[in-house]
Amino acid sequence: MNHVFYCELPEVTFELNPCGFYILLINVNQGPPHLAIVFCNRYYSVTINSVSLGVDFQPKYNSLLRKNLPLLFLEIDQLSSREVILTKLNNVFGLISPLLGDGTTCLAPIKRSFEQIFALHSEAILISDLLKELQQLTLIKNVGSPNLNSGNFQLKPYSIQDVERHINSLLK
Repeated sequence: MNHVFYCELPEVTFELNPCGFYILLINVNQGPPHLAIVFCNRYYSVTINSVSLGVDFQPKYNSLLRKNLPLLFLEIDQLSSREVILTKLNNVFGLISPLLGDGTTCLAPIKRSFEQIFALHSEAILISDLLKELQQLTLIKNVGSPNLNSGNFQLKPYSIQDVERHINSLLK
């Protein structure tokens, strides 16, 4: 599978839709980015230290901006009700544990969420694979960034081994 993802970043100033459904890529210009979901200003993520289960996104967003980490937001078309999406996100992220270096990555709960919400059975190994699937299904409604230049954007290529090495380095 070709693990390259391209998108066009618009020239307009990025504004987060408070009722939006986003896949968020954090530190997107480095090796493997960290992945999260933001839905209705609630943050869902798994790291080696914790699981964020629908926490208020604004403090996290302010922190990311202060650190000047390159962020990429991909707004997803909401084909289900707010209540259904919230329930399914809480169910998926409520069952996951912090990353242990056992092959599970921050992509796992995102894939499971999309399986639950959209009945999408993804074979994605990397986020670039999932994003290409979402593009083909026209589920990506909008792309934006508060701190990346407009124009063509390509996600830096990396492998699953790079992801596993990065997680294991953080566990030490």
